[in-house]
Amino acid sequence: LFVVYQPQVRLSDGAVLGVEALLRWRTDEGHFVPPDQFITLAEASGLIIALGDWVLRVACHELLRLQALGYPDMKMSVNVSQLQFRQPDFVDKLVLAISDTRVNASALELEITESVAMEDPDVMMARFVAIKQLGFSIAIDDFGTGYSSLSRLRQLPIDRLKIDRAFVNELS
Repeated sequence: LFVVYQPQVRLSDGAVLGVEALLRWRTDEGHFVPPDQFITLAEASGLIIALGDWVLRVACHELLRLQALGYPDMKMSVNVSQLQFRQPDFVDKLVLAISDTRVNASALELEITESVAMEDPDVMMARFVAIKQLGFSIAIDDFGTGYSSLSRLRQLPIDRLKIDRAFVNELS
């Protein structure tokens, strides 16, 4: 398993605004296991929590490296699984990650899926508020794949909405 970084580009001028940390798996034979296969296995086994923690820390270190290389405004986006986000100590782990790596939380964005954001409203709101107070930004990922309402999303302290490709393809 290793992490790759997908650039996030501003379309108007091609400037790289940040990168998204993505977990990948290459077998010993050099073949790639598709994320939708191994992430599902990791979630079913509970390993996704440890993997998510590891990816967050690797991403923090890479962000610091990129900033030291002359990209001080670089942002890092990290996906958070449903199981990881539900952990009672999730916010504590975020605090430890930024404390241990000395990365500025304002340079980090957590991507939460639409389905996670629409769970128990009181619990999710408290979790989102705690994350925002640390300085992280929050994006809702895969929007359009679930059944959320825009009015409910509007109540959440989110910074970005990432619309799922399948939803956009249906617009025509």
